[in-house]
Amino acid sequence: MPPPSRPNILFLFTDRLRADCIDALGSSKIKTPNIDRLVRGGKAFTNCYTPSPVRAPARQSLCSGLPPHITGRVDNVDAFNDSPSFMQSLVDSCYQAHAIGKMHFSKRLGDWGFTSRDISEEIITRDSPDDYRNDLYENGYEHVIDTHGPGSELYYLPQPSQLPESLHLGSLTGA
Repeated sequence: MPPPSRPNILFLFTDRLRADCIDALGSSKIKTPNIDRLVRGGKAFTNCYTPSPVRAPARQSLCSGLPPHITGRVDNVDAFNDSPSFMQSLVDSCYQAHAIGKMHFSKRLGDWGFTSRDISEEIITRDSPDDYRNDLYENGYEHVIDTHGPGSELYYLPQPSQLPESLHLGSLTGA
């Protein structure tokens, strides 16, 4: 007997994206048509707080439900904690949990409950696992060094891309 029908869950966890940066939630300066469609058809959480201003500990806390001082993850160093994850709870409830993009834990350290992952981790070395970078190389862009943008302290400023729009990570993931 097939498992009962369950609602689909699309969980977006971004860096530095406040609710007032989304057009459908009140931004008059930023156009976000794809996110706007999701807001209109789903649930947007507009009053949330992070347990850490640092992205990797924030992701670890969100996925485990535990604060950084319990997980021991307080910086962006590639690390993994064996705390249970909500993804594993979903899989245990007959969901398939697929991740796309960066999670700040590498494939070599485990998938932390996900059924599958498309990795895009912004890892510096050319031999680190990264599905996005591998796709770029297969499309003839081996010469691009910073496939995820510059790794300097200026990462938060808009940067010109060396890639055609069709190969930008956002285009590939539908963001």
